[in-house]
Amino acid sequence: MPLSDNTPATHLQLPASLGQKPAAEAVAMVLAGMLPETWSAPGTAWDVRAYSDIRVQFAGTPSTPYQPQFCLDGATFVNCKARDQDGNEVSTITTPGVFTFTAARGGYLKFSTGSGSTLTRRAGA
Repeated sequence: MPLSDNTPATHLQLPASLGQKPAAEAVAMVLAGMLPETWSAPGTAWDVRAYSDIRVQFAGTPSTPYQPQFCLDGATFVNCKARDQDGNEVSTITTPGVFTFTAARGGYLKFSTGSGSTLTRRAGA
C-alpha cells in the first residue's frame, strides 16, 4: 500500500520471499536485526558492531576457499574462524552452507580470499 495516498499503512511490502507483514511485525524484524541480503563484495568490511548473531550463507561450492577475517577498528584484520550448521569450527570455508561468526561480534567481518559462491548475509540483535 503506498504511503502517499494518506491511507494509514497497515502492511509493508517486503522482499517477495517474506511476503506481506503487518507494519508492526516488519518494524520489529528490522529493529531486531538485518533482513537477509546478497553480499556481492565480501572483501569489503561489513560493520557488525550492533549485532550479536552474524550469519553468512554460501550457495554453491567455493572454487577458492573463503578466509574470514575480523577486526575491531575497521582496518587491522586478522583471520578468524566460523562455525558450520553442526557447530564445527572451521578456519576457511570450502563447502556450501550457513556459517556463524561469533568472533566478529562487536567489530567488522570480511573475507580476504574466496570465490565461486553466492553469499547472503544476515545479522540479528
